[in-house]
Amino acid sequence: MKRFSGVILFFLAILVSAETMDMPDTDLQIVDATNFGCVSLNFAALRYGGDGGSVSLTRCDGANALRGLEAGKFHIALVDEAVIGADFGGKIIPAFYEVLVGYVHLSNAVTDVRQAGISEVWRGVRPGWSALGGNASDIHRYGISSGKNGSEMIESFLKIRTPGRGIVGLNDTAEAILYVSRDPAALALARYQEEFPGESVRMLSVEGIPPSRQNIENGKYPLRRRYVWAVTASAPEAVRKFLPYLSGDEFYRALLAEDLLPAR
Repeated sequence: MKRFSGVILFFLAILVSAETMDMPDTDLQIVDATNFGCVSLNFAALRYGGDGGSVSLTRCDGANALRGLEAGKFHIALVDEAVIGADFGGKIIPAFYEVLVGYVHLSNAVTDVRQAGISEVWRGVRPGWSALGGNASDIHRYGISSGKNGSEMIESFLKIRTPGRGIVGLNDTAEAILYVSRDPAALALARYQEEFPGESVRMLSVEGIPPSRQNIENGKYPLRRRYVWAVTASAPEAVRKFLPYLSGDEFYRALLAEDLLPAR
């Protein structure tokens, strides 16, 4: 089979099942098992292809990604750490965290909420701050529009299928923070940003745990996932050559641009 560069294969990558695919003849077969599709991984594959390597990048769910990894169809899988069993015989390398945060105006008296309370508010028709321990005023809800960075995780973390009507959909965390900074009645759910401009916005604690980097890394903050690179024990030499593309300042900046928190 003809060898394709990483650049060409990036544009040909499609969502398929690891059970049924015919793998292309490339140095590396990588699978993205995130729910959102990691753009930073795409960039790393492009860089690797531009430097003379060849890589295929496929998307599927975590279970199929691991089965494909163990069957030798993949060499690297980007997966939620929670789906990896204790009997996995390969190497696990921390990648990044996806974290859901509630942003409110600094003047808001609510500082801590229950996860169940957020879910109830996000399902509601016209919820008030009293549902979260605040005053009787209406909550102005801001979320992330479908298909944008972080849209899937809101429903996933809160375990809801259909959000309530009246939620304003935005493009990303930066836009959510901007809206909250101008609206004392706002509640925005979006991905975590470690540093954000403006002194009029803060993040809510959940179940008494603030979303600090320390609480995210040690697993105390409840609304977070850790994604890892899972590598087969018999990985080819190309894996060793590719791993540096998944670390360093350039890759970390790409993750931060997606509102993902690089693992240290």
